[in-house]
Amino acid sequence: MKFLNINRDNKKLITELNHHIKKKDPIFILFYMEGCGPCNAARPEWKKIENILDDKYKDRENYIIVDIDQSLMDGIEGLKDTPNAFPAIRYMKGRNYASYESNRDIDSFIKWIETNMKQSGGKSKRTKRNSRTMKRKQTRKRKYKR
Repeated sequence: MKFLNINRDNKKLITELNHHIKKKDPIFILFYMEGCGPCNAARPEWKKIENILDDKYKDRENYIIVDIDQSLMDGIEGLKDTPNAFPAIRYMKGRNYASYESNRDIDSFIKWIETNMKQSGGKSKRTKRNSRTMKRKQTRKRKYKR
């Protein structure tokens, strides 16, 4: 898992986010507005995701967790239906997205993220590699049995 905190001080990370969008990587994104009370309450809970999920899903390098200042949304390529109320939370994969409509606490965020990971068939790169290795071994065994 990769975590991007995009704000006015490090807006260069938008280029990296756009790269992940083009690759159609699964992205969980929090759009917030500076000075917004509900945003200020949701952001600390969102930041806890890294502490909880980083070790658990280290091998899922293509999953991206982002929080971004809404004033920088114009730099995001392919963002359709930009949020107009904040905080706004979305799961994006390519040009498709789903909005988050639930409690703004860490347990609810984790449940929603893990549900979307399962639905997107989120296999790790290691798992894919292992399955290819297994197929090669099975093919070799068949050759030797003949």
